[in-house]
Amino acid sequence: MRLASDLRSEKRTGHIVAVWLALATGVRRGEALGLMWKDVDFRRKRIFVGQQWAHDEKLRAPKSEKSMRWIGIDDGTVLFLKEWKAQQAREMEVQGMDQGRETPVCTSSTYGLIDPNSFSRWRRQFFVEHGLGRYEEVTQYMPNVGCDVTRQAYVGFNFHELRHAQATLLIGKGADIKTVQHRLGHSSANLTMDVYAHAIPSNDEAAAEMVGDMLSGRSAEATPRAAVSAPQTVPPQPAAPAPASQGDGSIGVSKEPIGTLLAQLPPEKLVEMLKSVM
Repeated sequence: MRLASDLRSEKRTGHIVAVWLALATGVRRGEALGLMWKDVDFRRKRIFVGQQWAHDEKLRAPKSEKSMRWIGIDDGTVLFLKEWKAQQAREMEVQGMDQGRETPVCTSSTYGLIDPNSFSRWRRQFFVEHGLGRYEEVTQYMPNVGCDVTRQAYVGFNFHELRHAQATLLIGKGADIKTVQHRLGHSSANLTMDVYAHAIPSNDEAAAEMVGDMLSGRSAEATPRAAVSAPQTVPPQPAAPAPASQGDGSIGVSKEPIGTLLAQLPPEKLVEMLKSVM
């Protein structure tokens, strides 16, 4: 995945870490920005989402009761966070500050919580620089001035798209809906089903092939892997649909799947799935 490679090669900052967390765990923007070091369990390889840093710069409980959750992290993310924690501690020490349990994981340049709106502006520019978006002229009617106004607007992937990427890939790799629901913090499995129903047909097609093998007397081992697997994932280029507000100043792209899904059964362990896409 190109974005993961780009994030590894970038100079490590709190902003970069927030994007990595979204890619690796599917957390929301506020959940990533509100994460403290006390919420990171390196030994058990997991993080705890217990609060979110809202757009009005207030710490609040997560979106729903189910949004308060532990999320497993892969070995690569453990290493990524350990390296960042050590770097952050050194930088804070130079400034005469101590890193503690209440220190945000994703810190600003002054080692406090990152302003959510400032983060969104940075994130849009970062995505443009890495081929996930662009700026173009958009004309919209502005009721407050009573006429059309042309401005430079961001068109492309938004932060929430990283959640969609993880969920789509996990379902395509065979993860069950309840597991995906837990990782994303959805209030119910029905919500996860409604949002990601498009990702399930590829698994259903693979299941149909397996049933056909059994009914015809062919063993699963005798069936070529390619016969029940979708093509290799190919990330799409951002589209330019009609403008639609995303809540963070973005104009979103079409809600098509992030990439062609991989349908492999039986499902691997969740952490191993993440390793294969990072």
